[in-house]
Amino acid sequence: MAIGNLITDIDPNPSLGNAVERKTLDLAADGLQGTKTLFTITGTVLVRLCAICSESLVGATGTISVGISGATASIIALTTATDIAANEIWHDATPDSAIESVSVLGEYIITGSNNIIATIAVADLTDGILQFYCFWEALGDGSTIIAA
Repeated sequence: MAIGNLITDIDPNPSLGNAVERKTLDLAADGLQGTKTLFTITGTVLVRLCAICSESLVGATGTISVGISGATASIIALTTATDIAANEIWHDATPDSAIESVSVLGEYIITGSNNIIATIAVADLTDGILQFYCFWEALGDGSTIIAA
């Protein structure tokens, strides 16, 4: 059963949004400095986003954040990548251990088909895996989010 179906089956009006998209970012393969499109947005949407680290991030002084073009740390604040360890939940500048209340996830309205991006800065990241979960709801007709 897909996560989105599970959410709908448990609660037909979920507080996290009516759909979920998942994106894996493997930093051993794609850890160079710059932006990485995580989710492609069409229209206007309401989102909540977090990442689960399945393999600790490696990369000297490298940093990572999540946002949109022009506001690259607006969803998840700039974080020193090596502070994100396996089994931690990343939703702000201080990654957490293995449990977190969903109430701490920021809720954002994104307009103008702005894609959600991760930005790696200062130094390349050489290893680590982040699994991003984007809980979302369309606010406009035809609005969608898909993993990039």
